[in-house]
Amino acid sequence: MDFDPLDDGWWRAGAWLNWWDSSRDNSDIGWVPDAGRARAYVTRHRRVALSALGLAWSYRTVETGQMHALDPRLPADGGAMLWRSLFALSLLDVGLPVMVGSRMSTTPGAAGFTAVRLPAYVKDIRPTLEELGYNPVEIASVGGMGSLRGRRQYDRHNLVTAQLAVAARRRGWMTCGEAWGSFAMLTGDPLRGQGGPDLQMVGPSVRVCVETTASGHMELAGKTEQWKRMLALDSCADVHVVWLECSRVNLLNQIEGHIADSPRMHAARAADFLKDFVCTDGWSPEPGGGVEPRDWMEPAMADIGARLGLPAAGSFRRPPALKGLWLG
Repeated sequence: MDFDPLDDGWWRAGAWLNWWDSSRDNSDIGWVPDAGRARAYVTRHRRVALSALGLAWSYRTVETGQMHALDPRLPADGGAMLWRSLFALSLLDVGLPVMVGSRMSTTPGAAGFTAVRLPAYVKDIRPTLEELGYNPVEIASVGGMGSLRGRRQYDRHNLVTAQLAVAARRRGWMTCGEAWGSFAMLTGDPLRGQGGPDLQMVGPSVRVCVETTASGHMELAGKTEQWKRMLALDSCADVHVVWLECSRVNLLNQIEGHIADSPRMHAARAADFLKDFVCTDGWSPEPGGGVEPRDWMEPAMADIGARLGLPAAGSFRRPPALKGLWLG
């Protein structure tokens, strides 16, 4: 059975998980392998580890079953050696649910669910990846790996977004998580900034940007106004925005009031949208239908080619060893 991040039983103590900090000395914890074993395991499973890190960067907080659904090479069991090894090497933190009124479980894989994220208190994991033998292109494929402390949302929020990505993939969409979907990337204008939607669903003729929201009032008003400006751009002519209401109080009336004059913005309850992908106004995005993702190198190569007199440089593809590593 799939993990359900909307089940309030997991969140009675708040919207955060109990995080194990991988930057500390955890050598005395029974489930943590020693550095030598962990290094040997990750070295043997290089591409799998790279995928895990890229997805963790993309979605901020991801449950291991969600990881498996997004990339079947990754183990769903939170106690698997991959997750324990990445923790031992300070490449991932491990998060467990905070249970109220029952005994806490402190072992991944036996705690109801296990989540992972890039380490919160490690400034940059690049040096560790370099020591493990990853080349610069492989390291770049993970994403911008600086500290995430100033960019984190609530864990519940991130897990709901990751669950929607799983559902979207099953319906045929390509997906792009928050870290890969900035306004600058969405519009092709670097001046638009690094903020952006929580999730993009990419289809052949439409891009659906999902904003998962649990708060209203001024914050919601500011975000909807920002999106109205984005949707007015020619580069966003194929973009629709779905405001996914996942709070414990009903915000749908507020959301619908803010977007009433915007035909390409829609509202939906998280539980309903996860089930049938239908918004409250009846709009339902069509599945992606096997869209091939753009190579992450393509825009940079096109720019370099234009400067060097090689107009076809944007069609260059990444090395065969990195095929299939488009992460989102």
